[in-house]
Amino acid sequence: VGLPIVLWAIGLRRLRPLAVHAAAGLVVVAAALIENQAVGGAQLEAPRAQLAIGALAAQASHLVVPIHLAPRYALPLGGLDAAGWAIGLAALALGIVGVAWAGRRAAARPGDAGAVGLLFAAVAYAPSANLISLTRFLADSYMYAPLAGLGLAAGALLDRLRAPRLALAGSASAAAALATLSWIQLGVWRGPVTLWRHGYSELGDSPQACRALGNAYLWEERPAEAVRTYDDCLARFGRP
Repeated sequence: VGLPIVLWAIGLRRLRPLAVHAAAGLVVVAAALIENQAVGGAQLEAPRAQLAIGALAAQASHLVVPIHLAPRYALPLGGLDAAGWAIGLAALALGIVGVAWAGRRAAARPGDAGAVGLLFAAVAYAPSANLISLTRFLADSYMYAPLAGLGLAAGALLDRLRAPRLALAGSASAAAALATLSWIQLGVWRGPVTLWRHGYSELGDSPQACRALGNAYLWEERPAEAVRTYDDCLARFGRP
């Protein structure tokens, strides 16, 4: 958001809008790569295609039906199931078609909001697509920047329909559905214990998630349950 303003302020406003947004996208990519490498920790070792398709399948599922979200997600060491491959490959195909269309559209009409939005979403997601070695296989925060581009593209699509009633009905229906799903998800995000109880169920083989659940019980002043959780951590992982 800030980079186009800076470019305009220093006299580069004559550039085509696509060039300005592409420069902003490159800054997003560079920042994401730097942040990811700064996290530290062991790099994930798994077939790169499996990681990329698995992450894309999960992100697509969370985008369409945003419930059962967790603070961390397990690496699919056992391999993707049929549904995971189907969702991931479908999302990949749609992404390739969308980016190809957006590239041609942006070249013909540099100010096209829909094309710029799709291209920005693709560029912003690229650093977290598991095409390079990451310290975290998947995080919902990886979609924060791409969602801005997808929102811009969706708005441009609704504007092109030239059907105000249909656009209003579709927007209202989507808002109602997402509000319902958000209410369900709030059951998980209600507090530290509900958050990490769900996280531990997602990451049953993680000593960090086990310890975080124990810490959550302490935070909510439930020491007896915290002790039982720490004992479980000690028995399962050799350390609380």
